[in-house]
Amino acid sequence: MSARRYIFLPAGATNPGAISSGSRPIQVFLDSIDSLFWDGVADGTGKVNVGLGGTPDAIQIAVTDATDATVMLAQINSAIASTGNGVIITGDPSAPTATANLEEAAGAGQVALTWTNTDTRNQVQVWRSTTTGAETLYQTLAVGSVSYTDINVTVGTEYFYTVYTVNARGSTENTTGEVSATPTQTPPPDTLVATATGYYQISLTWNPVASAMSYKIYRGPVGGPYVAVGVSSTASYLDPSVPATLTEYVVTAVINNSESVYSAPADATPTALAQPALTVGSAPYALNLTWPAVSGATSYNIYRGTSSGGETLINQAFTNSYNDTPLPYTQGYFYYVTAVANGIEGPQSAEQSGTATTATFTGVSPQPAAVTGGVLTFTGSGFDPSQAGNMVYGVAEQTALPVTYVDSGTMQLYYPGGLTPGDVQFFYQVAGSLYALPFLVAFA
Repeated sequence: MSARRYIFLPAGATNPGAISSGSRPIQVFLDSIDSLFWDGVADGTGKVNVGLGGTPDAIQIAVTDATDATVMLAQINSAIASTGNGVIITGDPSAPTATANLEEAAGAGQVALTWTNTDTRNQVQVWRSTTTGAETLYQTLAVGSVSYTDINVTVGTEYFYTVYTVNARGSTENTTGEVSATPTQTPPPDTLVATATGYYQISLTWNPVASAMSYKIYRGPVGGPYVAVGVSSTASYLDPSVPATLTEYVVTAVINNSESVYSAPADATPTALAQPALTVGSAPYALNLTWPAVSGATSYNIYRGTSSGGETLINQAFTNSYNDTPLPYTQGYFYYVTAVANGIEGPQSAEQSGTATTATFTGVSPQPAAVTGGVLTFTGSGFDPSQAGNMVYGVAEQTALPVTYVDSGTMQLYYPGGLTPGDVQFFYQVAGSLYALPFLVAFA
């Protein structure tokens, strides 16, 4: 790095205002080195410039390396004063003061540097390399800095450091020397314990690692391989959704960018839900599924198929029953149910099957009048008021009329007038199917 000399203005100096050189305004900031600088050149001559908004202006003072800084400052003052504004810059040169007593301390995934620093004017630079004597600029720190912790390191690699103070034009002063350190591996947690707690949950605890910032939790079959399942900021972790098989865990500690090796493993088998005891009961155009509540279950999954072993998921229940409707009474169905806790399904119930029944019609009253129209009342059993039912009549016309349920044994409908007298076949339309009534309705 070539040697350079700079003029520094006193800390806390204020802006005296604007001056001009010819027709160009020049703003001089006494608290900014960007407004006033001198660059030395190889032949020992140079120039002093007053900055124009950060760009060098034409006011130039010839100097040599031997020129006294006070003489340089006087020449600058004279040049500015010659503009007729009478602005006098006061200040004194200030070179960076070298830091001292550089020390290092290697830690888990880091290198900590400290030094003494009496320079209250200039920034600090940390230089780094993995080869002695070959350091390059690594970090620039604030004025007055006395420490730096390097966490962007690779465990097991030796790093070499030097520290400089530097002014705004790049002039530097070296420290008293070079130090080196090799960051270490973060130690793993010990005394890992895995305990089954709740359904499909495992609780983990371990001894904390000093200065650990976090812990990573891994699980898998006994002996591995393991996959990451969570992160904890404390020395414990609850794995909330674990299949009911023997599961092995390992934990690592993390300090900065350094993750430890695995801890010793710990195993546990989560508690599983019980198998539901399913029963299926037939109802008109429906099948009713019931089972005793399973301890720990938060919901149940319902599976149905039209053949044994062909069930697929059709719904979820939050109580221990399910009414599957509407269903045609001509088709048999197969079912099984599973209990669910913490996102894990328990074992399947035994498969059960059933076939829905149909409503039974026993009569109709009064005798309908074909011309005037009116209300017909049908009696029987197995009517389901929860179903949307219609009566369809007239083999050719296939006219559908909505029914009104009085109760499970009575329904009514209003029929229009202008019908042809005679016997008419009615069909009960429910659950997507038509069922012929076992009698004809005689219109008078």
